[in-house]
Amino acid sequence: MIPTSAKCTTGNLGRKPVGRAGWVGVAFLLPWLLVGCATDRETTISRAARQREVDAVKIGRDRQLREMEVLRYEIGESSAKIAEGKAEAVELASRTRAMHASLLTQLGPLRAAEQDLETAKARAAAIQKELEPLRALEQQLAERDARLAEQKARLVALDAEVAAAEKAVAEKAAALAPKLQELQQKLAAVLVLEKALADAQAAIAGAVPVLSPPPVPPPATPPPAEAKK
Repeated sequence: MIPTSAKCTTGNLGRKPVGRAGWVGVAFLLPWLLVGCATDRETTISRAARQREVDAVKIGRDRQLREMEVLRYEIGESSAKIAEGKAEAVELASRTRAMHASLLTQLGPLRAAEQDLETAKARAAAIQKELEPLRALEQQLAERDARLAEQKARLVALDAEVAAAEKAVAEKAAALAPKLQELQQKLAAVLVLEKALADAQAAIAGAVPVLSPPPVPPPATPPPAEAKK
């Protein structure tokens, strides 16, 4: 119901404390209140229609107020999250700068070590090149040692063969010693017989001129005939 003219005074508005939302509602309804005070003679139907409009306005106002409170809460939450995110971003940026500084500090020795490594690689390549003639000589020495080892093995084999041959010769000499002695004895006997035979022949040759008749001279040969002219 719209208040009558007897109640439409500013003193009635100040009797009850009104909050911010109330003042907003009063400011919003003030035109309607003024209209109600000016038209006390309106009919009951008109007042009821206006009351319904006022109630609809109040409902809309309350909805808007609730939406504003929700928005304020969401804005507060978002602001807190934004502030927290900013703090985290600042901390992360600080950590990033510290890590970057640390990496730069560590990068110097790493670059120096990398340079030393490249120098060492170059020196190693130079040493490898210098070692090529030594490796060739080492290969030749290894081949010579192999040949010497082979020759030593052959000498050992030959020594074994010679030792076996000498052993066989010694065994054969031992086996032939009696026969050799027998042959030597026979040879000595033969020499004695030859000497005796030679002495006998010499004695016979000395006795033949005494025992044999004088030799008969050979017949004279006639002179050759002269050829006829």
